[in-house]
Amino acid sequence: MDKHDQPQSLQFATHSAAWGAVLALRGSLDYETSARLGVALERMLGQHDLSTVVLDLSELEFCDSSGIGALAMAWKRMRRDGRHLALAGAHGLCGRALQRTGLHQVFAQYPTLAEADAALSARR
Repeated sequence: MDKHDQPQSLQFATHSAAWGAVLALRGSLDYETSARLGVALERMLGQHDLSTVVLDLSELEFCDSSGIGALAMAWKRMRRDGRHLALAGAHGLCGRALQRTGLHQVFAQYPTLAEADAALSARR
């Protein structure tokens, strides 16, 4: 893998929705970047009173076991506070890791962000 083929560092984008907010991840969720997910989620929750957050993983290029652990910790933190965390667009390594670890049964998951938005909007 040459320098141009390597996954990007982890980047975040956020936007609001009628049911809560989306935290979109782009790049690589791995040993070096996984702690940043918790920081980004804490920052988002500190700025807004949110009961539901969807992590959009559709632009995640790489995810290792540390990344899966960070997703699990985020889920636990949200659940502890009586909040809901869902995933949208999990694919590739991340999707397979969620299946292998059984976490696909823990998270509410949607194939796309549009499907998450439709489902969560219908619940309101």
